[in-house]
Amino acid sequence: MSNCEKKELTLKVIFVCFLFFPSMSFAYDINSYIQKVLSVSNEIKKYEEDLEISKKEYASSLLSLYFPEIYYTLKNTPYSDSQKKIEIKDKNFESVLSLNYNLFNNFKDKISKDASYLAMKLVEDNLWLKKQELAYDAMELFCSALKNEKLLEVMKANEKSYEEEYIRSQQYYKTGLRSYSDLLKSELNYKNAMLSTLFYENNYKNAIMSLSYKIYEDPLTELSLVPIKDISFPQLPELEKAVDIALANRREIKTYQTMMELKMKEYKKKKIALWPDLKADFSYSDYEIFSLGPSVSAPSYYLKLSLSFPLGHSFYDRHKEALEYKYYLNRAGRDLFALKLQIKKEVAENARAYRYALKKYDVSRTNVEISGSNLEIIKTKYAQGNISIIDFIEAQKDDLQAKSNMAESFYDLYLAYYAYKKSIGEQLW
Repeated sequence: MSNCEKKELTLKVIFVCFLFFPSMSFAYDINSYIQKVLSVSNEIKKYEEDLEISKKEYASSLLSLYFPEIYYTLKNTPYSDSQKKIEIKDKNFESVLSLNYNLFNNFKDKISKDASYLAMKLVEDNLWLKKQELAYDAMELFCSALKNEKLLEVMKANEKSYEEEYIRSQQYYKTGLRSYSDLLKSELNYKNAMLSTLFYENNYKNAIMSLSYKIYEDPLTELSLVPIKDISFPQLPELEKAVDIALANRREIKTYQTMMELKMKEYKKKKIALWPDLKADFSYSDYEIFSLGPSVSAPSYYLKLSLSFPLGHSFYDRHKEALEYKYYLNRAGRDLFALKLQIKKEVAENARAYRYALKKYDVSRTNVEISGSNLEIIKTKYAQGNISIIDFIEAQKDDLQAKSNMAESFYDLYLAYYAYKKSIGEQLW
């Protein structure tokens, strides 16, 4: 079989699989879902486009600083007052190659180049922060769906248990072992269990729709999710060490520092504007390029120096602008100080929340074991007629609550752990 025939056969098999087994869709685990979110996000694409623009702007600032402007000009005058007939003549051509280069302008080009580089780094950091934000949002959506899926499993098992109990109550009532009141209570519990199952089924389907919408897929499409398994939750370092890690790693601090540097560059430009404006420009022109145009004895060139100084209200306006940027710089410093305090507070809160979630999950596992064992004992006693249906119902409710708490506490713990990692500046994707 040739390669073409093999490829054709493979495509046919894939088509048949999708045609007759549409449920064989890709199953997302939490990491692949995060990558999918980041790859299709319109916000991320906008930041990436902004980054490309900022790179071009930085390259342009480098070229303008270190390379001269070069122009080639070709002109012809086919009609004028001295030439009434439209005609293209060699003598009417102008073929000029010009070179212009600014040698000095009070360091303004150097400052602009540095500011352009800082602006590019700022866009890079903002892109990273947006990815971090969307990654955690995706985690929350994914965990919400898995949590509702687990709760739905618990509710279905609970509904089945209540159904079996209702069937037994009917049999006991027929044989006179249970009262009609017990039968009604059993029926009511079974119907409430059905209602709870429907409630959590709706929650699960809504969570799946949110996941689909986040990656721009049809909300009515059923996504397959891989449960989170084989994850260990470590103990955290001392709070002081965690804060030091956060202050060293958090990209928000780096962003604020870059913004301060940008404001400093702008402040320098405004201060320089108060100085006498000294410029040095060099220009060179060559003629008769490609043997076109009139003959000129030699190329022309010049070095021009200029010195200007604002007087009157222009100087006052420049002084005012310099003062404004000085205040902007001071405000940025205060904002950076406040940000560091906020980060310290955030790290402390997330560390405490994680430790609580870790303890809560451990307790919930113990409660599941105890409530499950207790329910088995109560079932036996109830079947023997030694306890009332109220005691049996309470035991079932305790078991349901314990299983629900465990399902919720695991995903709460998972999110608490990654919220802590996010607070100390670790990359989530």
